[in-house]
Amino acid sequence: MRSARTRISGTCGGCDAFGYRDSDDDPFTGDFDRTGYFDRKFWSATARYEHDFGSVQFTSLTDYQDLKKRYADDSDTSPLPIFLYDTAQDLYQLSQELRLSGESDRLTWLGGIYGLKIKTENAYRAILGFIENYGGTQKTDSIAVFGQAEYKASDQVSLIIGGRYSWDWKKYDYAHAENGVTDFVFNPSTNPDLAKQTFKNWSGKIELDYRPVDDVLLYVSANRGTKSGGFGIQAFAPIDPTTLPYDQEVLTNYEGGFKATFADRMVTLNGSVFHYDYKDYQAFSLDGLSQFVTNRPAKVTGFEGELILRPASGLMLSAFFAHLDTKVKNIRLPAGRVTDREMPQAPEWSVGGMLRYAVPVGPGSLAFQTDWKYDSKQYFSTFNAPIDLEDSHLVGNVRVSFTTEDDRWVIAAFANNVTDKEYRIYNFDQALYLGLSNQTYARPRWFGGSVTYNF
Repeated sequence: MRSARTRISGTCGGCDAFGYRDSDDDPFTGDFDRTGYFDRKFWSATARYEHDFGSVQFTSLTDYQDLKKRYADDSDTSPLPIFLYDTAQDLYQLSQELRLSGESDRLTWLGGIYGLKIKTENAYRAILGFIENYGGTQKTDSIAVFGQAEYKASDQVSLIIGGRYSWDWKKYDYAHAENGVTDFVFNPSTNPDLAKQTFKNWSGKIELDYRPVDDVLLYVSANRGTKSGGFGIQAFAPIDPTTLPYDQEVLTNYEGGFKATFADRMVTLNGSVFHYDYKDYQAFSLDGLSQFVTNRPAKVTGFEGELILRPASGLMLSAFFAHLDTKVKNIRLPAGRVTDREMPQAPEWSVGGMLRYAVPVGPGSLAFQTDWKYDSKQYFSTFNAPIDLEDSHLVGNVRVSFTTEDDRWVIAAFANNVTDKEYRIYNFDQALYLGLSNQTYARPRWFGGSVTYNF
């Protein structure tokens, strides 16, 4: 992926605010005064222990993760020394889950406790003639208890009930400096009521399943989920400390649908309708060059469907569609007006499909596959600015693979984005200060291969 830019205003036609104009219209080439880099190292270890006590099973899951990331770019994407950006992150995460489970003729259940500890250190630097250094350390401790049970009242009717209660404790130690002079400090000592937050809430599920005949399931459900609150980052002073913390997000989802198979399992048909009601949706926005997360009410209503056909041995065709109607309320635009907006990265329509055909060849099988997806237009921010609007696009991939009879070896070759479609996956609007928009495009057409061995 490469960054490109769109000129919004400037001193000549197509120029930015500093008089630079791109030498071509290719989004995968650029004129830079600095070579960017990206380096990420991640490793993890997981230990799983199980013990069967007869009617009850015990499971322990222990996981450790470690991440180190370094990134730098030429954010003005020009040969002029205007805006350089660097970031570094060191993170570790440790989690432990203990659970018990069991089942009988009519009842299946599980329950347990979960603990999580995260420490992340983030450092940022922005150079725009002056040097902005900012960032700090965030610590998270979390504990949750959970349980779920499914009761089969009959061969046709079953009821699922589940719940979870979580406690999250977060501390933030953040500082900002300009040209080496610290001008803002935010931590539990300077801002005890803001830099140290406790979030506690419950999530739950209730679902009623009905199977009128074999291979047909009808269901209705209500689900409540939560996302913990946190703290934002801001690049430029003055900084209002009350704008850094944001509250937890609560989502209530009402859904109904069906899952069915027909014609000796050669046809599978799934469908659902749903309504999401958000309380304190965590809306991300950019104001100038600073990033903000604010809590707003939001709603999503939609429906989706999927069809899978297996008309002959080795042949599978599938198709899907999804429709979303989204609204985030009370978004304050840069000009000060408060209005409702569409959710970012939520196309109104998504339609796609896949065709796969596999035939026996020698000591294995040879498979040919192609998949395609269409997304209607979508925005990259809750402002819904014209520069944030990405047009609809259709993207397709093809793949050929050989798999041995024992499924140990898989040798594959692929071509992704076969039509070489140009479309953006990110946009950073810098029009207010720099007269341009920094954009990231998806990969152009590319080819590759893989060899996989399964133990």
